[in-house]
Amino acid sequence: MLQPVRTQAAPGTEIRVGTVTSLYQGAYHAVHYTECGPPDAERVVVCLHSMFQCNAEFDGLARVLGAAGFRVLCPDFAGHGRSGWRRDADEYGYPLFSNDIMAVIARSGAARVDVIGSSMGGFISMKMAHQGAPFRTLILNDVGAYSPKSGPLRVLHNLPPSHDYPDLPAIELALRRLLSASGPLPRSEWIRFVSRNIARHGTGFRLLYDPRIRRQLMAMTARDYDLWDKWARVCCPALVIRGEYSDMLDAAVAQRMTERPDTELLTVAGCGHRPWLWTAEQAAPVVEWLRRYPA
Repeated sequence: MLQPVRTQAAPGTEIRVGTVTSLYQGAYHAVHYTECGPPDAERVVVCLHSMFQCNAEFDGLARVLGAAGFRVLCPDFAGHGRSGWRRDADEYGYPLFSNDIMAVIARSGAARVDVIGSSMGGFISMKMAHQGAPFRTLILNDVGAYSPKSGPLRVLHNLPPSHDYPDLPAIELALRRLLSASGPLPRSEWIRFVSRNIARHGTGFRLLYDPRIRRQLMAMTARDYDLWDKWARVCCPALVIRGEYSDMLDAAVAQRMTERPDTELLTVAGCGHRPWLWTAEQAAPVVEWLRRYPA
């Protein structure tokens, strides 16, 4: 049963929460998700967060899309946010996370969905799209068909240590360092985002992710990622979003991706990797692009 998150949202943009059970490798885990917009909307948009984050990174965009009449579902991947942790940390990765996404899509009842993936969520959705997942459209937020290992190395360098933080200012500072490239947020939105990314632990606070996922990030720093073959087999229309100063998606790579039919490029000024897409200026082009493709 969905329950409203306490927020003073405008009518029709309140954020609700829910949970679906996912089965993987013979063991179950809970997949937490948020929902926004009309529950009976014909268009369902699924938003996929980045590594070490949770569905809170889409709160702002979900409210904009919800107000525009879309039903928006934002899951927490296993080991992230308020979703369950796996007993075997080696299971964290594409097969498990794509399984979580399909569980949420099945819960929605939609035959096809529009998908927005940020960073890791973009890599996952690109792979799913080339394998024939039921995606009407695909929006990749600062992730592309080729990514140098220097990007994950920068994230690894800035990743907050997996220990307790004594107070809110300390954990807020750690998050600011990790997400500085995404650009600024209004103070009220930033406070809300931080509150959804942390939990009390002992006498302090901890970020909401399984620290064992660090192994996956360390593995990503061993090589560049070349997904051109998968990108060529994506069949649905796609919008590629790039932060102006991104170190994950090179401008030349983003431009080359538009050589695939039904692909457009949107560059977000004044930020680096993974723009927030929360402001009206950043979110409006996303809404406009989605509306070009009828249900």
